[in-house]
Amino acid sequence: MGEKLNRVLEGYKPIPMKRMFYPRGMKLSEDFVNAFHREYDRLIGEGLNPKSLVERFGKAMRFHQGEERKYIKIDEEKAAQELEEKKNTMKFDPRSGKFFKPVDRSKPTVKKSKKSCKADDDS
Repeated sequence: MGEKLNRVLEGYKPIPMKRMFYPRGMKLSEDFVNAFHREYDRLIGEGLNPKSLVERFGKAMRFHQGEERKYIKIDEEKAAQELEEKKNTMKFDPRSGKFFKPVDRSKPTVKKSKKSCKADDDS
């Protein structure tokens, strides 16, 4: 029985297992990971091989590493647009240096007295 078992076991090769660890000190932002998942799924949907896709991603990232950073310009434009929107809808108080929402005085505000609120509750 021992000989038969040895012959059977010789036909099977052990599968090499590689343990993978997340890179130390590396914490990717949630936005980046979500963008990666979205792009990964899109490329697989286009028919690319999922086994080689991560390696190809790394290669593509090396090309983009030295490019001019566009996000700085995008962030500046977005901040300028938000400031312009604030200027259009809000007023600036120079004493505090903050924006505030002006009170709309065109509509009269009617405050209910405590007595009228109690009368509404009783009915």
